[in-house]
Amino acid sequence: MPTEIVLLCDATDAKDLAAFLLEANPKLKITHVETKTALVEHCETPKQGQRLVAFCTSVIVPKAVLIALNGDAYNFHPGPPTYPGLYPACFAVYAGATQFGAICHTLTESIDDGPIVGVNSVDISPDINRLDLEALSRQLITRLFTKMAPALATVEGPLPELDLTWSGKPTRQKDFDALCRLPSDVSKDEFDRRYRAVWEGPFHGLTIELFGRTFRLESKQKDDVVYKGGRPVTK
Repeated sequence: MPTEIVLLCDATDAKDLAAFLLEANPKLKITHVETKTALVEHCETPKQGQRLVAFCTSVIVPKAVLIALNGDAYNFHPGPPTYPGLYPACFAVYAGATQFGAICHTLTESIDDGPIVGVNSVDISPDINRLDLEALSRQLITRLFTKMAPALATVEGPLPELDLTWSGKPTRQKDFDALCRLPSDVSKDEFDRRYRAVWEGPFHGLTIELFGRTFRLESKQKDDVVYKGGRPVTK
């Protein structure tokens, strides 16, 4: 049975996630870390029964940490296996996906490539916008964590793998930035499609280059919640 879970997540999530784990195993030690530096320092010396659980984090877990944990490391990804990488909700909206979800997978050296051990998926409307899908993604991944918390807190050794595989190329920040840049001859249909995928917000928006100048979409709703990876962010 695990004796310690290293919880790699945002500070706003740590308390609730720890509560789910401790409900299943009150004797469990929970260590919260947010940064790569803190993670490396804490996992520098391997400990018996130590397990890493990453939740909606942009931190890439170093190879040395994975080796020290001997594969006992899992990540909650706010998207389905068909959308690995960053901004899965955005690219699902842009593609007109009819299904979306959240998964838990074993962490490996390759990003979003490890065996899948948990999934929570639902059907969605192909014309859903980013804001609504990000909010739904947050609900799906939280429910998945709640469902898997008992196994993460009590099961010793690797969790059972599901018969699911990753597909598609992991998306990166440059891919999202490219989605935000409208072609100068953009059609009304393509504009609407990208607008649903990117949406509005103070830290992102559609841009277009005309006459040597870059123009950015001005948000009509200044107080809109901005989501990234299924989590509300302020920057």
